[in-house]
Amino acid sequence: LQGRMHVDLDDVKAVAAPVLRHRIVTNYLAEADRLSVDGIIEKLMKHANSLAEAPSHAERVSGVLNRS
Repeated sequence: LQGRMHVDLDDVKAVAAPVLRHRIVTNYLAEADRLSVDGIIEKLMKHANSLAEAPSHAERVSGVLNRS
């Protein structure tokens, strides 16, 4: 956490591969689609990035309420 009081997305990215690599097991469909565990983790991190960049619920609501 480097002295912070909260976990940052960069902290999650730093440990995602080592933590998740041995917990994700691909099935036949994933193997047929040539999805590796590392590829799945990469997709999860991209999705996490898009969620982090998306406006929060409060920002969306205030945007609707503040329209003229």
